Amino acid sequence: METSVLVTIKQMLGLERDYNVFDQDILVSINAALSTLKQVGAMPESHRIVSASDTWESLDFSDWQLELVKEYLYIKTRLVFDLPSNGQVISAFTERAKELEWRLHVGDGAVGG
Repeated sequence: METSVLVTIKQMLGLERDYNVFDQDILVSINAALSTLKQVGAMPESHRIVSASDTWESLDFSDWQLELVKEYLYIKTRLVFDLPSNGQVISAFTERAKELEWRLHVGDGAVGG
């Protein structure tokens, strides 16, 4: 079963699947994070999520990479969309995002494999 990128990130942010008031804002953050992954060499090609019909399976990642990408997109979107008020939480999220970028870049040497 294919799963929507937008719906997954919305759920991770604590939003209901059918609540679409912030969908455009969330999509912008998701796509910015995907662009960052492309720029750091962690994606073989550019991808853009435009609606809830775009799935995780459409991204060219292996299973282990996909789980890291899900966490990365959540963190990057959360930092823009729903910034935590605690500076330590922001710092922890930022450091984790950097670690995930590194892990996805270095990986097993075969993005998408």
